[in-house]
Amino acid sequence: MAPTTRSKREKPAAIVTTGIVANTRGFPALPNELYLEIVSNLPACPIPHDVWVGEERDPYRQLALYYLTQTCRSLRNFFLRYAWERIEAFGGMWTPKGKLSDKKLAEEILRQLETVTVRNPDLQKHVT
Repeated sequence: MAPTTRSKREKPAAIVTTGIVANTRGFPALPNELYLEIVSNLPACPIPHDVWVGEERDPYRQLALYYLTQTCRSLRNFFLRYAWERIEAFGGMWTPKGKLSDKKLAEEILRQLETVTVRNPDLQKHVT
């Protein structure tokens, strides 16, 4: 039996064994295989490789992954590697600060490069 609190309720098993409070219910408690399935269904933006750039881009993948990393610690640990798979910036891209204008492309690329090299070098291994 798990230790009881002052209110005589039992502590969740995740707190007892690790000492760290973890989400044990809902979306954060799903197995990693389901998270991988979710990531695989988020369409990636095609990288333009020639003069024809009339392809539809999905600017929401990066933003969706960013918001998933901000949800809780367990989701951040899983989705952060997928959020930083690619360094990319294009006009109309949605960022945490809003829609990216064509004039701010260089600043966005520099922000992303600074993040993976200076602020969090552990992310470098995930960039492809």
